[in-house]
Amino acid sequence: MVRHESESARWESHFRPPDSRLREYVQGEYQGWVESSAQPTRRRELPTPIIPLILNLGPPFEVAMSTDPTMPAQEHSSFVAGLSDAYATAVSCGSARCIQVNLTPIGAHLVLGVAMHELAHRSVELADLLGAVANELVARLHDARSWSECFVLLDDFLLRRLAAARALPDDVLRAWRLLSGSAGRMRIGALAAEIGRSERHLVERFRNHVGLPPKTVARILRFDRAANILVRSRGDLRLAALAHECGYHDQAHFNREFLALSGETPGELLLRRLADGGVAGD
Repeated sequence: MVRHESESARWESHFRPPDSRLREYVQGEYQGWVESSAQPTRRRELPTPIIPLILNLGPPFEVAMSTDPTMPAQEHSSFVAGLSDAYATAVSCGSARCIQVNLTPIGAHLVLGVAMHELAHRSVELADLLGAVANELVARLHDARSWSECFVLLDDFLLRRLAAARALPDDVLRAWRLLSGSAGRMRIGALAAEIGRSERHLVERFRNHVGLPPKTVARILRFDRAANILVRSRGDLRLAALAHECGYHDQAHFNREFLALSGETPGELLLRRLADGGVAGD
């Protein structure tokens, strides 16, 4: 459990790894989140190669995608957000209680049962995708007596959804493993050759099972790795070395990509970091 408290806000997070059988479909740990703040909290959500599933046990959120600034923010209870190469802004009313499950794209495709391009650059209410099943899950989580019980319920739910899902094509699974394993550094031509398919075939497969073309997914993977390394370093790292390590042509290329995907410079991202490792609101 991680806790933070200041004059204006208080939050705590509870973590637990998912069942080992979910390793390829859920990235990292389950996170239970409780927040109380005197003011609405705004968070910039950066492009990431995961599909966040937010199971809301408190007041609704508002989510705005930067891909279309003319679109108003959408109010969501429990929702999922598809892959995007642009940041989003999530706003809570000042109090929040939710669980976040970071699904891999292939995990999201199997659990949600939709073509992933339908979720790209969008946040979608979970009940619109799963109907009564979503409402039943959230109700059971809300009635659970502890975070541990919530996480057991999630294991059971996800394993049942995966068992009932149609199996992924082998070439999709192999392509995703290769591209994600290279953190986006593998060239798309080489990826297509490795799985014995044309680039056109690969693009169509990724559109349906991942959500975006493999070249865009590679771009998100590179950015995500670079941003995570930068944050962990707390600025104690030369950007030129980081750019080289993450597969950018040079530091200028890295800076352009960082600004294009996140709407901020590497230095601005670091300034938003709290002393305890949290991310400050805009």
